Amino acid sequence: MKEKIKKTLILLGIVLCVLILGWICYYIKNQDVIQAKQNLEYINDSKQWNREEVRYPERASSIKNVYEGELTIKDIGKSMYYFTTEVIPQYYNQLKSADENEILEYYAKNSEIIAIDTGIDNEEDFGNLIQMIQKLNSENLTLDSFIIDKNKTKAKSSYTETILYITYKDNEEIGFRIKIYNQIKKDASTLIYSRL
Repeated sequence: MKEKIKKTLILLGIVLCVLILGWICYYIKNQDVIQAKQNLEYINDSKQWNREEVRYPERASSIKNVYEGELTIKDIGKSMYYFTTEVIPQYYNQLKSADENEILEYYAKNSEIIAIDTGIDNEEDFGNLIQMIQKLNSENLTLDSFIIDKNKTKAKSSYTETILYITYKDNEEIGFRIKIYNQIKKDASTLIYSRL
């Protein structure tokens, strides 16, 4: 009888440990999603603005001249600055030597955060973005410049499209196609960044 109670208590202890570990893993993953959503809220809210935190890309006025959506030029600038100073360095550090399978696995585990940060909602586009980022070579990516190609900035019916060229210290320039949708998205970036 005592042996049966002992086994039951051990089994309950194991189940409890598994549940606690599962909750901790869920909580940690959700913290990343919560942080990404807070960043997105900050980007989409032109009332939240700290001029010292954000640099605009050069020639950003070319977007202001044609964009007819709900975002302000401040919001667009915040998104591009966040992408160049936070998102790219993060993906570079985490995936600089990843192969295709590791990139797909990363996407599967982090697809919600990736959509919030980049607007990308599929494996192929994310893989292409990472291939571009993997061309960089530096211990720490330090932004030198980021420039809008004013000749490639065009308004479409539901979005404005442009090209953003980014240069990090001791690296070649890389370019990204950006679609800036007219309607603000609540659960993903309104700006979709993709490889040229």
